[in-house]
Amino acid sequence: MDITGLQPSKADVEPGAEYSARLPGRDHGSAWYDPVAKHHVGADEPYEGSAASKERDAWARRHNWSLARPEWAGMYYPGSCELYLYADASKGYSLDGLLKALSKGPSPIVPANCDRVAIDGLAPFVTPGEKAKAEAKLARNVQRKATPQRGPTTTVEYRLPLSGKRRRRPEAAMPVDAHARIGTLLKGVLTDMRARAGVYKRVDAVRSELLMTGFNANTIGRPCPMRCFSTFTTERIPPEECQKLANNTSRTSASHSPC
Repeated sequence: MDITGLQPSKADVEPGAEYSARLPGRDHGSAWYDPVAKHHVGADEPYEGSAASKERDAWARRHNWSLARPEWAGMYYPGSCELYLYADASKGYSLDGLLKALSKGPSPIVPANCDRVAIDGLAPFVTPGEKAKAEAKLARNVQRKATPQRGPTTTVEYRLPLSGKRRRRPEAAMPVDAHARIGTLLKGVLTDMRARAGVYKRVDAVRSELLMTGFNANTIGRPCPMRCFSTFTTERIPPEECQKLANNTSRTSASHSPC
C-alpha cells in the first residue's frame, strides 16, 4: 500500500460472473483499488512453478487483460510464491506505473529480516485468560477430589494458521504418500468440477485444509521442501488413475478431463 498507493478492496475484479472464468491457477489472490485511476487491480501469488504460464497468457489475451509479474518478491510467502498483477486493459488501464513503483520497493518483511518472537506454530495458542480459567478449574477439581474431565485420546487440537480457529485432527500422522494420493484425487475432482462453483469451492476448501494445515501438522519432524508440497497440490494425475476417475465421474463433461 505504501509503495503503490493501492487500497484493499472486496470487489470481484475478474471478468464475467462464472467461477470458471477466473485466472487459471490463481492462488492467494487479493483485490486492490487504484484511487487515482479509479480502477481495480487483481493480485495473484501462486506457489513458484505451479501456474502454467501459457494457459494464463491465453486467458489474458482472450479477455483483453494485462498480466505482469513485478520485480518485487510479493506479500504471501516471498521467495516461495510469485506475485502477479492483472487488470482490465480494455478500459485503457496500464500496470506500468505499479510495476515501476514496485521495482523500487524495499525487500518484503520475512522472518530472516525482522525482530520476532519464535513459537511453535503448530501448538494451540492459549491466552492468559484461558490459562487462568483452566488453572482455577483444575484447583476446584483438586479440592473436590474429582478426576479432571478427560478429552479425546485419539485426536489432538490445532489451530488454523490464518483464522486461528480451533480444530482437531487424528493424533497419528498420515504417511506422506497418502497425502500425495489424496492431493492427486482432489486435483482431479477440482479439474472436473471447474464449471460447478458450489462443488468446486467446497472441495477446494477441503483440499486447502488437508494439504496445508493437515500436511504440516502430520509431518512434524520430517523434512518437506516447498517443491514437495507444490507437487502434491499441482501435479497432473498419473495415467493409471485416469480410468478410475473417469468411472467415478462419468456424468462430467469430457472437456474437463483431468488427464
